[in-house]
Amino acid sequence: MEDLINELVSAAKNRMQTQAEFSVDLLPEIADEVIDEFSRDGLIDDDEDVETLKANLVSRLKNINENSN
Repeated sequence: MEDLINELVSAAKNRMQTQAEFSVDLLPEIADEVIDEFSRDGLIDDDEDVETLKANLVSRLKNINENSN
């Protein structure tokens, strides 16, 4: 699961950088988009706990955002 989270973080960071007006409030939406994309591509197993993935992803992105400021 750790590798999957790292891949999700990388994809989400790319989205954060391309957002014209990035806000921390957008993190749950960005997380949903990235998780949906990974699911469609078959990179997330059906038995994965998506809510846990999302919570971990949002938490990591918040930490990354705070550390970059």
